Amino acid sequence: MKLLNLHLIFIIMVLVLFNSCVDLRDSDFHPDKEDSRLPRYTEKGYDVAGALIDGDAWRVERHPFTEIMLFDISKVDTVVFEMYGKMIDGNGKDDYVSIYIYQTNIEMSTYSDLKQLECNEIILDGVKNYAEIKYFPIREERFTYKSGTGKLNFKSIRDIKNVTYRDPQNRFHSHPVHFSGIFELSFENQAGNLVEITKGRFDFKVDLKE
Repeated sequence: MKLLNLHLIFIIMVLVLFNSCVDLRDSDFHPDKEDSRLPRYTEKGYDVAGALIDGDAWRVERHPFTEIMLFDISKVDTVVFEMYGKMIDGNGKDDYVSIYIYQTNIEMSTYSDLKQLECNEIILDGVKNYAEIKYFPIREERFTYKSGTGKLNFKSIRDIKNVTYRDPQNRFHSHPVHFSGIFELSFENQAGNLVEITKGRFDFKVDLKE
């Protein structure tokens, strides 16, 4: 299924732009007790994420640039969840790596429908629901692994209704929503070997426009 087709698409894009010059003190990074390279699992809207890619640590730890593209929520069928991060150690240390997770054929007619994702384990079969991982090596050409399988679980989706933001022209207002969850993914590389993403966790704050 092509993402750009006759169906209008509601895309939730969580774009996490990691700045290598930012000190850890500028983010809400709280290390995991079992593996200090990763953030511990939280549900506080800390704007962090982490995972092990074939045992090497990948991490997002900077406040995300978050954008919601809304074309027509009455004819929506695809949600795209994107995370931009960086390898912390291993042979690919300092390489940027982005993870994309696609869920198709999901009906959402209002913002409140996002809540339906909470506590649901989404099985990625590599076809209907699938993942992609894109590598941006410092010294090599970029490459992508597609048709990833695995699972994604939004363990908590918390609507912070008592906080409202307005733009200067008062054209719209928004309020924060905390998205937290876990994920595990598998990809096949060019050599036919599996690339395993394990111990994935995320805790983001997203501003929903109204």
